[in-house]
Amino acid sequence: MKGYFKDERFFVRRVRDNKDGYLVFAPFITATEGLEMDDRSTINPNAEFGLFVNLGWVPLENKNDITMGNDPVPLLDPCSEPDKFFYDKDTGFNPNPENPDETAVLPLTEITGIVRRGEEKDFWHGRINWKNEGVYKFIDLNFMARFFRLFNLDAASTAYIERIVPSFDADAEQLFPVPSTKDTFDKPVVTPQLYRDHFLFWGACSAASLASYLALFLRR
Repeated sequence: MKGYFKDERFFVRRVRDNKDGYLVFAPFITATEGLEMDDRSTINPNAEFGLFVNLGWVPLENKNDITMGNDPVPLLDPCSEPDKFFYDKDTGFNPNPENPDETAVLPLTEITGIVRRGEEKDFWHGRINWKNEGVYKFIDLNFMARFFRLFNLDAASTAYIERIVPSFDADAEQLFPVPSTKDTFDKPVVTPQLYRDHFLFWGACSAASLASYLALFLRR
């Protein structure tokens, strides 16, 4: 998927390997549309359409190491062949970096990841968002989409992308946020494995209870 990252981040508390930290989200713009605005208006003159990308996880003590102004994913090489410059009416993007009429589009990048659904409030697992205090413990995509004023509210509230990389150097310096791989991506709280484990546990408990009851009954 191609687009560009806004220079903004959103942090959701998450424990990983028994260590407190944050999932780091960034708005990823996949299309823009110009709006008719008063020249004196300070509102963004472009309607932005996109979704959120989970860039990775950062330990609690390294949250301030996540700085703005750097590209979390390498940029694509700009098009160098003039005959391939064109205006994409579906996205509002133009690959010509020297086009003087194209002032709203940043250099594009491309991400690879898996599509994930957002989360809901979960008292049992302590996932409650305290918006007034700025503490977020579950992925509330609807709130995030409204917070960053994405115009495709319904779509942006439905799913997000978790960035996946083939591999990374775990000992590398400044590796924050730590990206996910196919083996370490963030697992949902409720999974088929969890349901299976619950079924086996409670089934075993029921069987043991029944066996105890029958043993007591036969002794009589």
